[in-house]
Amino acid sequence: MKIETTEGIVLKTTPYQDHKRIVTLFTEEGLLTLMATVYPKHSHALLLTSPSCVAEFCYQRNASDLHFLKEGSIISSHLRYNTSYARLETAFAFLQTLLLSQMPAKPAPLLYQLCKYYLEHLPHVAHPKNLASSFTLKLLRHEGLLPLEGLCSKCHLHPSDAFFQGEAYCQNCRPKESLSFEPQEWECLQTFLFSKELKTIDGLKPSETFHQKIHQLFQQQLIK
Repeated sequence: MKIETTEGIVLKTTPYQDHKRIVTLFTEEGLLTLMATVYPKHSHALLLTSPSCVAEFCYQRNASDLHFLKEGSIISSHLRYNTSYARLETAFAFLQTLLLSQMPAKPAPLLYQLCKYYLEHLPHVAHPKNLASSFTLKLLRHEGLLPLEGLCSKCHLHPSDAFFQGEAYCQNCRPKESLSFEPQEWECLQTFLFSKELKTIDGLKPSETFHQKIHQLFQQQLIK
C-alpha cells in the first residue's frame, strides 16, 4: 500500500487495546483518523500523538476511514502551554471547536493555517481567552454561519446587535430568544472577528459574560 504524508494538528487521542491509540488529526484536507502504536518508553511517539502537537505524519491509507500511522516528524509539541492553565485551556478550546465543526475530506486550508498561527502565538499573549473567542468567531465566519451585512436582517434599516438561528437583528426586531450584545460587547465582537493583529485582540479586556456569549453563539449556530 502507498505511504502518504500530510501535516496535521492532533485534536484528540483515544487509547485502544494494548499500546495503540486512535489519533484524530486536523489537516488542510479536513479531519484524518490514524491508528498508532505507542509504547510507554517511546517519548517521541507519545509526543507525536499528544493533543495540540503539530507534525508531519506518514501513514498507510486503508480502505476504511481509519489509516495506519507509520512515522512522524514533530514540528511543534507546544509543551509551553503546560506552564499556564489558561493557555492550556485555550489550546484545548481550539481543538474542541475544530472537533465539533469539521469533517473528514472537507478541505479547510485557511482554517488550518489560522489554528496553527494561534497555537504558535498563544504562549505570548496576556489574555488567552481572547484568542479562544476570536478563533471561535473566525471559524463561524469561515463556515458561513455569521451574517456580515451589519444591518438587521428583518428591517434592513438599523445596525444589528443580536443573533438568532443564523440571522442578525437590531434591538427593535430581535426575537426574545436571540443572543444580544451590548454596544461595547458588539464592538469587541467585531474586533475579534475581523482583526488580523493578535496584539489588538489581546489588548481588549471583555468581561467573562462576553466570552460565555461567544461560546453560546457557537453552540447555537453550529451545534443544532
